[in-house]
Amino acid sequence: MKSISLFCLSLLLTLPVFGQQVKVLKVKGDKAVIKIPKDMDISKGQTLTIGGDGEEGDGEGGGAAKGSGSRNTALALGFEMTSMSSETELASGAKTSGDSNEIALDVTYGWNKGWAEYGPVFGYESSDNGTTKRTGFSLGGYFEYNFKTNKPGEWMIPAAGAQLAWSQLSSETNSASADGNGPMIQIYFSCKMFPWSDNFAIAPILGYRMVNYDFSAYKTSMSGLVLAASLMGYF
Repeated sequence: MKSISLFCLSLLLTLPVFGQQVKVLKVKGDKAVIKIPKDMDISKGQTLTIGGDGEEGDGEGGGAAKGSGSRNTALALGFEMTSMSSETELASGAKTSGDSNEIALDVTYGWNKGWAEYGPVFGYESSDNGTTKRTGFSLGGYFEYNFKTNKPGEWMIPAAGAQLAWSQLSSETNSASADGNGPMIQIYFSCKMFPWSDNFAIAPILGYRMVNYDFSAYKTSMSGLVLAASLMGYF
């Protein structure tokens, strides 16, 4: 059975980002030695923009510096292919099983803390195979651990993550309809790559998904592999 599902994840307001102060210690020609705060992370070859309206301090001029790119928040568009096995248990105890292949689209938004990324999840799903039409919603969140700090200058970031959501599914056939709900969990590995700029990434993803729906007359359990590719923009 083939179906097409859409998963849309909610977009939230970004957190404000403030400039940090650097102190010029020595200037010679077109070169300078600067002192940066302990919590400011810069790398060799990174371009810094120095503002000229900083506050005075210790008799010397100050200035705000920021990197060439920011990765504090991320917006991603993902294309998924799933191969799911399902088992349905009726109230009488009888069981049926089946397999399905799905193509899905998802949108994610999250905060990047360098070693971890996380955010809320809202999803929408719709499929129609000619005999059964299904639509569903989900609400939850995701957490992703980066094996390397995700900061400007790093071009490959391997990661592992998990997504947990509460799903509601409506199923409709020519003769009947039913509504069910239940938990969905997905674990996955990904590798974010920045081939063109510090703010744009592509990420292949391999995961495993499990979801259980409890309807009034039956219960359905689905599980299977997820193969995805994500296009990510960082701000």
